[in-house]
Amino acid sequence: MLRTFLLGLLILGELGSLWAQSIDQTYKSHITLRLTNNQSVELEFNQFSVLLAHRNLDSVLHLFVRDYQKVRDTSEALTAHKIRFRFDENRRQLDVRSYPQTQQAYHFSGTEEPALLKTQSDTLELPAWQAPAAVGWGSGSPQFWVQFVLNDLSFIETQLKNGGFNPLLEEAIQSVYQYKNHHLTSSKVTFDLVQEGKKATFSQLNFVRAAFISFQPRAEVGVIRHRLVPALAADVMWVPDSYRGMGFSVGLQSHFFFRGTPETGFHTDRNDFLNLGVHFYSRRPNGQKAEFSKLLTHLSVGVPLRRVGGYFPKNTVRLSGTVFSRGFIKLEPELYMTGFFRNVYPGVRLRLGL
Repeated sequence: MLRTFLLGLLILGELGSLWAQSIDQTYKSHITLRLTNNQSVELEFNQFSVLLAHRNLDSVLHLFVRDYQKVRDTSEALTAHKIRFRFDENRRQLDVRSYPQTQQAYHFSGTEEPALLKTQSDTLELPAWQAPAAVGWGSGSPQFWVQFVLNDLSFIETQLKNGGFNPLLEEAIQSVYQYKNHHLTSSKVTFDLVQEGKKATFSQLNFVRAAFISFQPRAEVGVIRHRLVPALAADVMWVPDSYRGMGFSVGLQSHFFFRGTPETGFHTDRNDFLNLGVHFYSRRPNGQKAEFSKLLTHLSVGVPLRRVGGYFPKNTVRLSGTVFSRGFIKLEPELYMTGFFRNVYPGVRLRLGL
């Protein structure tokens, strides 16, 4: 029975870790640069620092223009193209999809011959270009993405000759720095920004909380009234904000007392406590998520749910806190009291587990 219980705790602990990962969401910010003639540049990134690392768009676009000029079919002037430009330090690749025009539109001006107009936009996509695994050679969602939606891809070459796209992006970056209500450069905040010239419009401000739930089984041994008492325990901990490093738990703790009897010679009395706790974990610098493998301390209060053998009075309250933590090993002094400190006896506990 004990072996089955321990195996169940281990399995539930693994499931708890998977559950925690599954509900930890990744939020992204977006910047849209409005260009002339309803054209735009759209950027998506998960942290502002990633945007800064990719702020030199023009250097990438010069590579694209040089490669695209070699394969461009000038006879397809009215055909829309969707191109993904992927590259790393060893190779470059253009993935081109063509969308022939399915309808015709003509423009008339004075006595000139009617001009056949292009009715569909061209699109250029630039995935993140610093890590090869994020550029499309491998799998996974990139941390940074740029999409140009243009009337014609030739606009890129024209804009590069007239100052490039970098100054337009720098306007948006300065708008982020100058935003007064929140520090948008923090990894805890995501936002949407539309930059049109000097005008900046912010929306969709989200504070990335990344809440999760964790199941924490463990084995313990404590000294209670000069007796060595083993225990098995499990907590369900809720972390409302993984950047703050604080969690709240509810759990069951089972103490096992062993005594001899004339009938069987050996008997086990199980006493259960319901515990409510608060946990504090080490916080990382620069606004990163807390280090949940490093517990600073925890405080808990418990009341008995099951009493056998008279070891704990009905109105017992258990107080405890962690004073030492290293990996799976934790040292926890505790205090049992009845009648609001009328009868008090201390204890100490060694915990092995999460």
